[in-house]
Amino acid sequence: MTTDKYLIKREEIEDMEGLRKSHFLNPNAIRVNKSLGDMCGLTGFGFHIIEIEPGHETTEHHVHLTCPPLVPRS
Repeated sequence: MTTDKYLIKREEIEDMEGLRKSHFLNPNAIRVNKSLGDMCGLTGFGFHIIEIEPGHETTEHHVHLTCPPLVPRS
């Protein structure tokens, strides 16, 4: 008998406690991470719901300077 779980119901997600984290440079950037992949036994692939409460920020403002352009230049 298999114990794999492929369907997660909305009620189960709502009841998940999640992992509360704040950004080390911005204490107002508070997120709650709910790992759906962990519930289903996924490995090598992350599937998460990130909750941000009203009044909180998603992360520290930052810029990626080393990223290549998204559109190739002609």
